[in-house]
Amino acid sequence: MRTRLLSLICFFCLSALISAAPATLGLWARGNISLYDQEGKVSTGPSWVGQGAYNELGLSWAGTSSGWSALAMYGADGGPSAFLDSFRYYFRFLDKKLKLSFGKPRIDDYRISSYIDDIGYGSRIFTGEHGFLLQAYPAPGLSLAGGFQVPLETMNAADVYDNFRLAASYSIDKVGVFNAGYLNDIDRQAFFSTALHFLDPVRLLLGYKGYFDGSGVQYAYGSAKASAGSLNFYLDLLGRFSSDFRYEVTTLVSYSRPAFTVGSSLWWVSQTLKIGCTPYVSAKVPNGFVRLGYRWAYAFDGDLPTWSVPLTYELSF
Repeated sequence: MRTRLLSLICFFCLSALISAAPATLGLWARGNISLYDQEGKVSTGPSWVGQGAYNELGLSWAGTSSGWSALAMYGADGGPSAFLDSFRYYFRFLDKKLKLSFGKPRIDDYRISSYIDDIGYGSRIFTGEHGFLLQAYPAPGLSLAGGFQVPLETMNAADVYDNFRLAASYSIDKVGVFNAGYLNDIDRQAFFSTALHFLDPVRLLLGYKGYFDGSGVQYAYGSAKASAGSLNFYLDLLGRFSSDFRYEVTTLVSYSRPAFTVGSSLWWVSQTLKIGCTPYVSAKVPNGFVRLGYRWAYAFDGDLPTWSVPLTYELSF
């Protein structure tokens, strides 16, 4: 941890020397706290999130041609541990036509997320692995990327260079964004997605992700949003195709005002025969929001209903 902190400090000083224009310093925080559940417990990483930490604290610095960011995660299922999940240094070259990132980055420039659950339609090019990525911007709206995962321990060059990842994104004004990528890692994963904007006030997302490692697992995604004044309607669909078919459906209706938003989702998971809902009220605060909800779920295979009172926050400065 000391070595990483020293690296960040050194890079900050170097970036400050390289950048001639005023730089911007950013801070953001987001996460979820379960205030109470059916077992009378409180936690900072509720069980429905999984085993990974959900609370995050990030810091970034951006200059004219260089910058860095770091993200710490903490509170995994109520545990006291905290760790540096990712850090990213980057430089821009050739009048910002090229961008080189390295470190332990989380880069999701080439995936599109659901309107409701923030599900990634595709995978991140990097998800906290050590490596580097070169991005090129040859034309307006077009981005191309290629990189490798480079482990800290010594490995054969053939193994490192075989673990490459490629991606592309193209944005067309008033039409939408089209993304595609391929990760030649152990999963041999390909994905593509599109976000269509020309149907306003309806917005549509479509996506696909497949694993070509012999498992035959493939996913299809779809998400839609429609607005009518202060009312917003959302629909999210996820299908998993392998030896059997599984799907998830989520709907959400919300009502927004300048100071607050109220809404409720209703969802169904076919694999676990589980249904649930999450009504909430969200207060808008400077540079973010604080949301109080109630999450209820019931599985038709005989389990007792589960519920919790999550407090969600997101702030940036």
